Amino acid sequence: MQNNAGSQRADRLQLCAIYGPRDRLIHDTPRQSEPRIRFVRMKPLKQIAALPYVETESGLLVLLITTRSSGRWTIPKGWPKPGISNAEMAAREAFEEAGISGQVSSRSMGSFLYTKRLHLFSWARCNVEVYLLHTLLQHLHWPEKESRRTLWVEPGKAASMVRESQLAMVLRGFDSSAMSL
Repeated sequence: MQNNAGSQRADRLQLCAIYGPRDRLIHDTPRQSEPRIRFVRMKPLKQIAALPYVETESGLLVLLITTRSSGRWTIPKGWPKPGISNAEMAAREAFEEAGISGQVSSRSMGSFLYTKRLHLFSWARCNVEVYLLHTLLQHLHWPEKESRRTLWVEPGKAASMVRESQLAMVLRGFDSSAMSL
């Protein structure tokens, strides 16, 4: 049994299974009667996300998009790139994945952790920094239009639609006071 400090450390690290040829599991000390698996500890990988929003007469709306693989609801996000600020990267992801243009905040409004499936046998824990994007325009055509759906909804409704609990908390905490960032 781990103490509280040990479990907090484990929360910051991830375990990743490594598979070998023909999808057989590999273990550091193979035994014939046990599954062969090896785990690697890693810090969460960094991703950047945009939270596009608009102000309407009836209140705030945020934009959700579907993932390409499973079709679940999320927000536009991607990997940071050298030489591009996090805010600029968030705006770029919003355009590529949802066709959104607007004014992006220079500071992160929050973050969340989630597990990303990299391929059939590999997952990674990701820490996602979220940047607000005041939407001015939604284009008719954008790079990933054919592989995603978009939906404008109230932040509370959006929170109930996403699978990641920490993203839901970010959405529930979003209101007009957060727009001053």
